[in-house]
This record gives sequence, C-alpha cells and structure tokens, in this order.
Amino acid sequence: MKFIFNLVFCFSVLLFSSCIKDLGNYDYAEVNSVSFKDMTDDSYSVTMGREFSIDAPVGFEKEDTDTSDFRIDWYLDGKKIASGTKLVYTINKTGVFTLVLKVTDLKGGEVYISEPMQLNVAGGFSWGWIILSEEEGRSVLSYISPDLYCIKGIYEDVNGSGLGRDPKSIWYYFVSGSIPGFYVGGKAKIVINQGSGGVTLDASTLEPDMLLSSEFSTGTEPPGIVMKDFANKDFFYSIVDSDGNVYIKPVGFDNKSIPYYGTYSSIPYEFDGGGSIGCSGSFMYMNSNECASCDCQILYDERNCRFIGLYGPAYDDDYFPAVTYFNNYDEDFELPAGVLPVNDMGAGTKVLAIGPYEGMDLVSLPGETAKVIYLWSRYYSVIDVGGTGNYYVHSWLVKSYSGTNHIITDSDQRPFPAPELLNRKSIIKMSANFNIYKYFFFTDGAENLYVCNIETLDYKFIYKAKSDITYIHASPVTSVFKDYGGNPEYPDFRLAVCCVNGNIDILNVRESEIVKIYEGDDSGLFLKKFDGFGTIKGMIWATRGFEGEY
Repeated sequence: MKFIFNLVFCFSVLLFSSCIKDLGNYDYAEVNSVSFKDMTDDSYSVTMGREFSIDAPVGFEKEDTDTSDFRIDWYLDGKKIASGTKLVYTINKTGVFTLVLKVTDLKGGEVYISEPMQLNVAGGFSWGWIILSEEEGRSVLSYISPDLYCIKGIYEDVNGSGLGRDPKSIWYYFVSGSIPGFYVGGKAKIVINQGSGGVTLDASTLEPDMLLSSEFSTGTEPPGIVMKDFANKDFFYSIVDSDGNVYIKPVGFDNKSIPYYGTYSSIPYEFDGGGSIGCSGSFMYMNSNECASCDCQILYDERNCRFIGLYGPAYDDDYFPAVTYFNNYDEDFELPAGVLPVNDMGAGTKVLAIGPYEGMDLVSLPGETAKVIYLWSRYYSVIDVGGTGNYYVHSWLVKSYSGTNHIITDSDQRPFPAPELLNRKSIIKMSANFNIYKYFFFTDGAENLYVCNIETLDYKFIYKAKSDITYIHASPVTSVFKDYGGNPEYPDFRLAVCCVNGNIDILNVRESEIVKIYEGDDSGLFLKKFDGFGTIKGMIWATRGFEGEY
C-alpha cells in the first residue's frame, strides 16, 4: 500500500466559485486581487521520503479571473521547488521547513507573497529493509519500506553527518530484557561493521548508540575484523568473522536491566581442539523462541570438519553459552550407509548454508496423566563433500536434554538436485524455519535465481537479474509482538535480490506464487526494482517489534 499524505492547507477556493464573495467565512486576508488563507498559526506534518500533495491556499477577488494570467510558485526555505495550483513533492530530510507561496500577475506585474507556513518532516523509517552500501569509500544507509518506497542516504538525513568509511557488513538484534514485561526481546539495534570503526545504532531512530570497540575487553576492535555472522540469544552475543574466529560476549541475569554490561573476549573463543568456522546459521528471528532446541547458532568448523552448536546460557559457566559438539548419539541410533556423521564430515568438506526445522512431541509418561512436551530440531545444510564440488543436502534430527547433551535420532544425506549450477560464487538463502516455509533459494553464481523444495528437492528457475546476484534477504512472516504494538503480519514472504550493478529487485515469494512457478507460471513474482545503491555490502530487515523470518 502506498500512503500519500495529501495535506490540504485549506479548501482551495475554486477559481470560478460564487463562494468567493463570502471571504470572511474562509479566514482570508485580502491582498489586492489575490488572497491567501491565514496559515501563520498552523503547522503540518509529513513523512520524510514519502510523496505528499498540497492544494494552493489561494483565492482571487474577481469571480471571472482568468487564472492563466497568474503564476503560482512554491518556495521551500527560500528555494523554488515547484509551480502550479497543486504541490506534489517529496522531502528527503527531517526537520522543520518554511513553505511560502508567490503569486505573480503576468499582465499587471504585481507580486503577492503568502505568510510563511511551517512544515514538519518526521523521520521516514519505522520498519523495513535497511541497506548498507559503499559509495566512493563512504558507508551509506538506505531504506526500502514495506510499501516499497526508497530513501537513500537516510543516515545522513537523520543525523546530519556521515556514518563512516569502508563498509563491510550490517547486522540486527534485540537487547534482551530492555523492555519490562516483554518475554522475548526488547530494544532493536543495528550493528554496522566498517573499516573506520564499528558502530551500533538505535534501530528506531537510526541514531548512534555506542561504538563496537567499547564492547571488546581491550577497548579496540580486532584489527580488520569482517563480521561474517552475528547472533544473540537471551544473555550472550556472538560474532563470527571472515577468518573463522568466534567472539562471545556474555551478559548475565544480574545485568539484564543494563544489557550492555559484559564484553567480547580480547581473543577469539577457543573450541576443543581449536576450530575455524567456515559457515554459520543464526536463528534468532524464529517464530518460536524454542526453535532449534534453543541453539541460536549452528557453526561448521572446517578445521575439524564438525558441526558445533551454541546453546545458552549455561548457568554454571559465567553465563557463557554452552557449546555442543553433536557427538552424543542415541544408543539405538545407526548411521545410514553413506551418510556423514555430524562430528566428522570428512577432510575438506565445506558447508554452504544451514537452516532448521522445529518440531514438538506430546508424550504421555507411564503413570502420569499429563503429557510432556519435547522440543526437537532438524538441521539442514548444503554441503560440498571433500571440497570437490560433490554437493549434497545433509540433515540430522536432534532431541536435546540439556545444553551439552544432544541426542541425534536421525540423519540423512541426499544429492543436491542441480550440482552443475553451484560454484563458489553461488548464493544460498535457506529458510529460517522449514516448517513455516519449505523452500530455499540459490543462484548459479551469476544472475540466475532458483527455488528448491526442501522436502522433494525439486528446483525451478524463477528470476533472471540484470547482473550477478550478490545477496538475498527475506522479509519476516509474523511478529511475536503484533498484539503489543509490534508490526502486523504484512508484508510477508518477500525476497530482496541484490546485484553487482547496485540494483535491488523485490520479489513476491509467497507459497501460492511459488506453486505457480512449479506449474509454469512466473508472472506474479516481480514487485519492484530499485537502483543506484553503489556496491551493496549487506541488508537487514529492521523493525520495532520482534519478528520471525521464514
């Protein structure tokens, strides 16, 4: 839906209306043959980045006035912005502005100037996609709203200064416990990773909140850090960098009211036997807070060819998350032939993407009248066995008793349906919860986008971009806080496709539309194209209420 703020400063006097005789009833101050409504005591509000329209508050003394003999010009803070009886305009800055009308009698030469009118322009961001891009070395934030309008350079518009330089990545999270009475999260934050120094922004205002360096125990960021993944769960935060290091920041119950207490370690977290994280799946946007057995992050350690889970917090370990190595098998479990064990995936094996499926069992215990709820998770990953281009979809089923005791009861491995399409440049976007959305998306490393059904592994071509696709990001489905002032359940199932040429294409990927794709009809996917973003470094969906991503 596109909202147009049609601000009518007055019921404009129709140029040939007989009502012009009763000027007093319309609060007009007569100025020779042209009159203006007295607007000096009025102020009007519009939203930055949204188009609005205003009818000129102008009347003429004579009913038979030929309006073509007059020119109406609009001035915003002294600068002419339009001419005509209606102003249709978009302001891309916040603040208070002065609007003045100038009416010129083209025959007589008389000029009439209105009293200044105050125009209040509020910030355009509430929820939607935030894009981090690089333009001439500068870090630039842009915004795409749910109703698909765009504001470029929104950070500079809000703050009046630049964000920084050498942008690398952008991340989003909620500060646990910062809103009393909310059981899932609290204030939303945006983390900007950039060469000139990382910074955290308030996601509601886009104003700077704190420097990332202040969150490290050394008071400085690790030199040249490139954040490859970021996750948070209740009382800890974790950063995975491009070198495979993991930094963990514990908070703890006693610091819940001031959640910034606690710092990242000055050196990376050291897993048993070392480790180098090549792929990470973060599930902090789940619809259920219990999804993935509370493992907010699944890591793949390329050095030791194993999966690692971060489960938190571990109450007996200074509020650090528990680390699960997934090597406790059920005594009756027998690994199927050819399926790789999750704690030894084979030398050289790489993981391209990770996604979860959450489930719940209601079990009646002997002698008990009530049923017990057991939560379980199935994790999916796209793997390259031995790093040789031998692609599979690998999965395993986990039922957790505690943070350190996970029981694997099922494992599977199926050939990837289109191995010839995958390469090192391929982008894969797996669902954050396959029981909500059973599809995932992948590219051929170039401009072609495909969809794949996780259950059947049938895939279809769905979209060809104008240049190579570099990033895919999904909008959320639902808001846990929708009944408490959070966002409603729209727009859902949209996919933002970022390209090398600085374009972003928005697609409608609701299941009904994907079903049409499988039936041979792709007419309903494309929604809108945006261009001119420079080199896109990443994007997030930021919101004022915790939401689950599909």
